[in-house]
Amino acid sequence: MRLKDRPDLLLKVEARLQSLYQRRLRLEWSQQGLQVGFSPTTGGEPYYANAEASGLLQFIPLLAAVYDNEIGALLVDEPEISLHPQLQTFLLQEMEAFAGDPTDRSRKLVVLATHSPSLLPIRRIADVTKLVFFTDRQSLPIQIQPTAGELRSSKLGALIARLSENHKIAFFARSVLLAEGVSDEIVVGGLSLKLEHPLLGSNTQVVPVTGKGQLSESVKLFRLMGKHVFVLADLDALADDNKLVNVFRDAAQHAANASGMESIMEMDRAIRDTFASLLDRAFAALSPGILNHHYWTARGQEASDDLKAKRRATLATLLSLSLSMDEIDQSTLAGDLRPLRKRYDALLDALSTAGCTILRRGTIEDYYFQQYPANSYGKPEAAAAEMEHVLALPLADVQNSTTTLSAQCTSLRRLRKLTRTPCFANSWEAFSEPPCRSRALACWTMN
Repeated sequence: MRLKDRPDLLLKVEARLQSLYQRRLRLEWSQQGLQVGFSPTTGGEPYYANAEASGLLQFIPLLAAVYDNEIGALLVDEPEISLHPQLQTFLLQEMEAFAGDPTDRSRKLVVLATHSPSLLPIRRIADVTKLVFFTDRQSLPIQIQPTAGELRSSKLGALIARLSENHKIAFFARSVLLAEGVSDEIVVGGLSLKLEHPLLGSNTQVVPVTGKGQLSESVKLFRLMGKHVFVLADLDALADDNKLVNVFRDAAQHAANASGMESIMEMDRAIRDTFASLLDRAFAALSPGILNHHYWTARGQEASDDLKAKRRATLATLLSLSLSMDEIDQSTLAGDLRPLRKRYDALLDALSTAGCTILRRGTIEDYYFQQYPANSYGKPEAAAAEMEHVLALPLADVQNSTTTLSAQCTSLRRLRKLTRTPCFANSWEAFSEPPCRSRALACWTMN
């Protein structure tokens, strides 16, 4: 043991143990050889290592290796085993403090293999280039290059800066479902539990990105990592512009061709032009539903807000109607709106096939069983209350109801189908490590 021969290392490790664990480290020779013991600094009898937690026993040699300036390269496999999450974060900070060019004797190359989000050094967008992603034994490792154009996005930088430990789990997932906000995350989690679609067990993570503006950049980032990416987006992500459609243009190519269009972008552009030409008349024809939709009632005060709200609320009402469209005056726009609705159905189906589900009614709240007054409930609180209600309902009511998200959120079914591969079913015994369990390799060579 190097601590026996290096009093300087022993002092450093002891200082950390006293501040973190309130213990002093004791090294004693006995007839059995060198014995490792501990003395509580807060009082109590000393004891030997066999009475201590395994996480602490593993922590000591790790710290000694980090502080040892005679070690130029440190290769660590899963240091998180038996180690408290807060101590994992502390260990990461200590490793980063000593990582650097090994030609400098005060620095060392650190390579870390881990399944723990607490050990991912992700605080800014450039940090993702330090990671190497291993998905399975059949796929090559993936490392994002510093020159990747996606890394220049300020919106993506803001998303990376605020990633929580829960979000970082997505770095280890095979599939990622991006949602616009916390409410969507709560609802998807609740429905996956109720409908017995085990997202986490299927190596899938839900990531709320807080607003449609970050969806496109987030899709690109996780694709760079080699993830299967799915999106659950509010209708305004389609009504306002074509940015999200553009992100899925390659994945939706086959579906667009099957609809007789050259591309999903051409399909979207043609539909968008037709909708714009019919907007004013459609607004008048569908006004009973539009005027009560929150896209309209919650609009802003500016003139531009009126136009945006009109477009959103009209499209939401159009997509919420049954194909019979009894609500429409048969003598006015039925001949125009029925074909438009069918074209929108084809567009949304093509996007869904590509992994992008658009909420036809508007937002996640438009699928709730119950109403929650805005003056009494915030969006996350309303989502939590709705899921409490849904979990108490008979399963058949949730599966068959047309008023819930279960009929719309095809991403849940697609994700479950995608992740139910043999390595998640009956072939665990074929591998010493399940090949679809992702892991990350973190490397630091510079400060």
